[in-house]
Amino acid sequence: VVTIYPNKTVGVDAVITGKPADGFVVMGEEVKPREVTISGNPEVLEAMDSIQTEILDIEGATNNIVKEVRLQQQEDIRVSPGEASTVQILVRIEKIVDKQVSIEDVEFRNIAEGVEANLEEDESDISLTIRGPQSLVNAFGPEDLRLYVDLNESSRGGRTYPILVDKLPPGLEIVDIEPENLKVIFE
Repeated sequence: VVTIYPNKTVGVDAVITGKPADGFVVMGEEVKPREVTISGNPEVLEAMDSIQTEILDIEGATNNIVKEVRLQQQEDIRVSPGEASTVQILVRIEKIVDKQVSIEDVEFRNIAEGVEANLEEDESDISLTIRGPQSLVNAFGPEDLRLYVDLNESSRGGRTYPILVDKLPPGLEIVDIEPENLKVIFE
């Protein structure tokens, strides 16, 4: 008597532990193949949507890691004949870098009606330091964000307003703005 178990194709979940060295960040992971066909006890099979890999430790890594990892063994479940019992995991790791950017345009928002706002003469160039994974920082251009000052409560004369940031791409942060404030003259 030969028992034939049903098959099911499930996703592969990479089990990754540890974190990269200081100054580095995980940018993503890929598993190949992303799905495998398994067979076994129908009740256990029915409850499974994915199968996990054995643990991949990336503690202290400073470069991409590519490793062949076995699938975890499960009671009453086995990889179907012809399927590999290992998968390849790629963990993309990038250095975190800083970049200085000069921005000339600052937008005025919430100007009161009938009031004209201008920057004080010496307030033209703003220097930003952005931080993030190297590929994101390298792809960043000054047009990727907006600097603005919120001029609510504006009145004639001069006031100082903090520089605010809009539309900063995800994964990046601003660690320094010089100057932090702008003096605006109202007429």
